[in-house]
Amino acid sequence: MSSVCCSSPEWGTTTPQRAGSRDQACPQGSIAGGSRMGNLLASLRTAANSLRTFEKVLSTIQNNVVNARTPGYARQELDIVALRFDPTQGLSGGIRSAGLVSSRDPFTDRLVRRQLEQVGYLEQMLAGRTQIEAVFEIGEQAGLPEALNRLFRAFSALVVAPNDIPTRQVVIERAKAVTEQFRYMASQIDQIGIDSSRRVRDVITEINSWAREIARLNTQFRQSFHAREDAGVEAQLHTALERLAELVDIVALQQPDGTWQVFAGGEVPLVLGDTAYPLSATLAGAEVQILDWEGHVVTNKLRQGKLGALLELHNRVLPQYRQQLDEFAQAFADRINAQQLAGLDFYGNPATQPLFEYDAGSGVARSLRVSTISAEQLAAAAVNQPGGNGNAVALAALATSEEIHGYSFTEYYGELAARAGRDLAQLRTQHERQQMLLAQAREFQQEVSGVDLNVEAAALMDYQRAYEATARLLRVLNELSAVVLRILD
Repeated sequence: MSSVCCSSPEWGTTTPQRAGSRDQACPQGSIAGGSRMGNLLASLRTAANSLRTFEKVLSTIQNNVVNARTPGYARQELDIVALRFDPTQGLSGGIRSAGLVSSRDPFTDRLVRRQLEQVGYLEQMLAGRTQIEAVFEIGEQAGLPEALNRLFRAFSALVVAPNDIPTRQVVIERAKAVTEQFRYMASQIDQIGIDSSRRVRDVITEINSWAREIARLNTQFRQSFHAREDAGVEAQLHTALERLAELVDIVALQQPDGTWQVFAGGEVPLVLGDTAYPLSATLAGAEVQILDWEGHVVTNKLRQGKLGALLELHNRVLPQYRQQLDEFAQAFADRINAQQLAGLDFYGNPATQPLFEYDAGSGVARSLRVSTISAEQLAAAAVNQPGGNGNAVALAALATSEEIHGYSFTEYYGELAARAGRDLAQLRTQHERQQMLLAQAREFQQEVSGVDLNVEAAALMDYQRAYEATARLLRVLNELSAVVLRILD
């Protein structure tokens, strides 16, 4: 029977073996074959793990591309770690995933929210000021100034015909038209106040709704670690924070467990953990007051966003315009009445009936009206000049005399209208500038944490090539393993 030799440089001898005898096979050859097979299997595992890692990378890139236009989405990247290669220690190298890394930047997010607070405030204030500016009409056919001009023209006509009853009646009718315009303007301002108080309640409802949404997302963060890495959930959270910032100034703080605490005005809790703390609104006299979840008044702490603008509009701006209109109406009525009572009526008797009446307690402009005066009671004559026109001349002269803060009545109205126009123009300028600042903040946010499709396309090509190369390596290793198994067999 023939024999083969199994030689080894380590043994230094040649040992004859019977051919075909597996029981007496070369022990060194068996060890070497097993070692090679182990190395192949380790390489297979390494290649397979690398392939799975590249699959995760490609999936992450695809997710970025799909959500490139999703509001609140921040680009994610898979963190890849290289494993140590040391065959002597049985370490076959390769790569593995170390988790997703978000490109979201807290600074840019806060910057965008701050700009949104300002934009929300200015947009709401601009809407309110536009309504106010419309109340103070200007132009030849504008309501109140035209009514004033027609009244003073009626006084001038009375100068020409002081004892003509129809002319006297025209004065009374023109006076009624003036009071109607004052009441109309007061009602318009009151309606803006009603609308703003209703809008406050709507905004409060929106704030509470977004607070509940954030609390719901906090529950997900607390219950699942994977939710913290979920780009979709994260996008929902930051979209909710941005919508909330448009409505009211907020401070948002992320906690170690991934949840967010949100405070309105920096102090009033809206969201703590998985609990939302609702705000409410109530009327306290003529003012709108905001209450926290415990019923404490927090109105003065809320200054930005749409809610801050509505509170300022309702509690400060509208009362100022209402006060100025009341001051105008009272000065006008008192001065006309004083001159009316200084003259003689149609019969030559001292005038006892004023032309205008009002209730100061309920608002002068709102309650201004013509008294029950008759045409005969209108005082056209001056004292000691019965039947004359001396007092009518004095009444007509009030059209141009400085009667209120150094202005005539029509000039004072023009100043009120001009002030409303200037305030509106200034707000429009501020709003345009703030929109530019918001756009810049958005652009900065996009540069830092947004998805650049060109970058994603380049990364996709690189990792696709790496994936294909690893797949080819895996096929080669699989074929080698099959060959080794056949040899060992």
